[in-house]
Amino acid sequence: KERQNVLHVATRVNRSVDAYALLVEQATKRELNQQDRSGHTPLYYATIDQNQEAMELLLAAGASPDKGKDRPIYETVKQNRKDLYQVLEKSGASATRKQVKQLAETYGAASFE
Repeated sequence: KERQNVLHVATRVNRSVDAYALLVEQATKRELNQQDRSGHTPLYYATIDQNQEAMELLLAAGASPDKGKDRPIYETVKQNRKDLYQVLEKSGASATRKQVKQLAETYGAASFE
């Protein structure tokens, strides 16, 4: 109904990095980057949950850091998580300075000001 695959769901409910690693290992490129009904990828949900291990597994397997309706890198700014921002940035995620500054001001993300 929500057009989510096992990676979307497991990112939200499974905190076992070993179990998640097995799922990511078996996933196709399409599944890694699949957008659900809301336009979000498994990487987006891993970012929202601040699950760095899942983020790193997805990125290493080939998840696109810029795919989806709401890009994960901007969620890290909203969460004031510069460490997660850097994980995405190192994997090729792009962000505009203007958008980062605007989000930092809106969400009080002192790490990004």
